[in-house]
Amino acid sequence: MYRFIFVIILLFFKPALAKQQTPEQWLYKQGDALIAALSNKDDLQRYNQVLAVAEQVFHRNELSKLSLGKYWQTFSPEEQKKYRSLFFEYFVAEYAKDPIPVQSAKFKIVDKIEGKDILLKISLDGTHFVNDPALKYKTAEALNKQTTHQVNFEMIFALRARNDGYYIRDVQIEGQSMVMFVRNLIERHLKKVGYMQDQFLEQMEQKINSRKQQINKLD
Repeated sequence: MYRFIFVIILLFFKPALAKQQTPEQWLYKQGDALIAALSNKDDLQRYNQVLAVAEQVFHRNELSKLSLGKYWQTFSPEEQKKYRSLFFEYFVAEYAKDPIPVQSAKFKIVDKIEGKDILLKISLDGTHFVNDPALKYKTAEALNKQTTHQVNFEMIFALRARNDGYYIRDVQIEGQSMVMFVRNLIERHLKKVGYMQDQFLEQMEQKINSRKQQINKLD
C-alpha cells in the first residue's frame, strides 16, 4: 500500500513549463508521457525517468533533511552530504521496482489555502490493476488474469514557490503525511543498524547498487 501511495504521488507531475504558472496549473500539468514513464515495463527507463521526476517535484536538500528529523544533527557534515546524494536514488530503488498498477487517474482540486505554503486539496479517482496473487507478476498468464477496481483518495499537497515553478514540501493522503511516513521508515532502518550512521549509509548504497545490478541483468 505504501509503495502505491509513493508512486501515485509521482504520477501527477512533470517539470514546470513556465515561471508564471499558478499552483493549480502546475499541479494539473500531468500528462500521458509521465504516466507512460511510471508504467514503463523497461526497468532501466523507468528508473531513470522516475528519478528525474523526483528531482523536479521535490526539494532534495529540504526533503532529505526533513526525512531524518532529529537524527540530522547526529550526522557529520560529510555524512549529511552523502545522505543527500543517495536519498532520491534510494527511494526510487525501493519504490519504483515495478510498473505502477494504475490504468488511469483523474483528480480535481476542491480547495485552496494560500500562505507561505500553498495547500491544495484534491479528490483523486483512479483504476488500479489487481493481479492474481497465485501468479507471478509480469507473466502472460498473470496479465491475462488482471482485474481492476476503482480507488479514491483525498490528498492535500503543500507546495512552495521556487524559481522554476513550485515544489512539493509534503503530501497528506487520507490524513497520512508523506514526510512522516518517510521519517518513520528511515528511523526503522537506522534502528536496525544500532543508529550507526556509517552502516546506515553503506546499506543505502548497497540497496542502490543491488537494484542497478538487477536492472543491468534484465537490460
